[in-house]
Amino acid sequence: MGNDLRNILIEHWKSKNFLNNQIRLAGPYQATIEKINSNFRIQICVNFMRAIHPKNVIPKDIWQQKNFFQFLKIDVDPLSFL
Repeated sequence: MGNDLRNILIEHWKSKNFLNNQIRLAGPYQATIEKINSNFRIQICVNFMRAIHPKNVIPKDIWQQKNFFQFLKIDVDPLSFL
């Protein structure tokens, strides 16, 4: 699922014509705590310039995809990756 989400994000950014120096993607990686309550976890880190509004980074239609929405959690400016 992590690679699928990664590919969706990359395609969205290409359609928005973001430049390589405007946005970066790291991951997917295994989360520090890999499994909680029988659910495996991954992390994807997205860095982007302040000039880009966060709502433009994630495509709107991803919230209609149940295979992502039910598991997707977004942490803006996390202190750690726990």
